[in-house]
Amino acid sequence: MRHRSDDVARLLLSSKASPDLNMPLVAQQIEGWRQAREKWPWLAENDEVCYPPRLNREQSSSEPTARYKSVRFVRKGMRLADLTGGMGIDSLLAARMWAHVDYVEIDEALCDILR
Repeated sequence: MRHRSDDVARLLLSSKASPDLNMPLVAQQIEGWRQAREKWPWLAENDEVCYPPRLNREQSSSEPTARYKSVRFVRKGMRLADLTGGMGIDSLLAARMWAHVDYVEIDEALCDILR
């Protein structure tokens, strides 16, 4: 948390000073949190979130979009399949509407992050 305002490029360049840290992953988490403050504010409040790579974050629904889809199309007790699960934002918000959601994602790393 204390490095969230640090220059990510500088952290990456100084990675040799901390060989025990996976600095690319640290940078990914800092960038993910920064993006989450704008795109998914409720997610940024949780310090235990592990953010996926940039491409997955960019392809993910924003919080307003996912909320709209949940309110418009999801009803309590529905069973849904999110066949392009990705970061899981749509799945998470649909589940908050008391729907059963089957999250499907071909990228195992994304599945692990969502778990």
